[in-house]
Amino acid sequence: MANTVNFEIFNHPELVKGEIKKTPWNDLFSDTRTHCYIIMFSGKKGAEHFIDGQLVRIPPYSVLFVGPDRCSRFSPEPFESTHILVFSSLFYNRTPRDAHSLTNNPLFNNFGPVYILTPPDESVIYCKTLAYLLHTAKKDFQNTWGQDLAHNIIEQILIMGSIYANKTEHHAFESNKEQELVLEFQKTIAEYFRQEVTVRFYAEYLNVTERQLSNATKKNLGLTAKDVITNHIMEEARWQLAHRSESIKEIGLGLGFSEEHNFSAFFKKNQKLSPMQFRRKIQQPTPTDQ
Repeated sequence: MANTVNFEIFNHPELVKGEIKKTPWNDLFSDTRTHCYIIMFSGKKGAEHFIDGQLVRIPPYSVLFVGPDRCSRFSPEPFESTHILVFSSLFYNRTPRDAHSLTNNPLFNNFGPVYILTPPDESVIYCKTLAYLLHTAKKDFQNTWGQDLAHNIIEQILIMGSIYANKTEHHAFESNKEQELVLEFQKTIAEYFRQEVTVRFYAEYLNVTERQLSNATKKNLGLTAKDVITNHIMEEARWQLAHRSESIKEIGLGLGFSEEHNFSAFFKKNQKLSPMQFRRKIQQPTPTDQ
């Protein structure tokens, strides 16, 4: 994905027919890791989507959950009344509670089963209403209430998905040892990234070679092990700049940078904006802002 979107919702037929000119995907019909969360709402005839190269059939009036690091591509066939919601962790994670609930939500596996929620018949109208309100929020995203509406609806969807998780169908994907290694790597980064940023440290901690670790992340995430570390630090930095009031210096120190200029140089190299420029920009977001 060329840009990390904050929040977007698309009509499936308009999207796959090329009627929407500005989209987060460079190519809808090639396997892509979006690094964003995707939720698809199917219409009365159901829908299809490809995940990790496998065709997933979505029953009528159901909801498909796609994790941010899974390969995803669209079916060229337009499915009426099907909507695609895309959002980033930066948009959703307003509080530590949000971040915890999103990261630990079982519906967004990056490996293993892909979950499809088919709500009870009496909830179908409710789901249609949510999709309508998401489009309304998109139209008024420049206003704070539009952003709040989008956030609150996504929260409702996640809560509803969690309630029905035990009754939710899933498309079987078997995780392998490399994928388990990547998951452990990501968990370890979250614990130690403020003190340790070298691939060597994490490889030794996980009892593998640096090459084995990078091969596993490259195959399963499309990123080198060093890139995975960098992306985690950048995600934390973006969140703090967007949602916390501490100074740039204080945020940099909290992330493990000894000097403000080191943090600023690191951030600008990876974001193409200085921390201050990013903070100012995020205060006036649009649906496709980084």
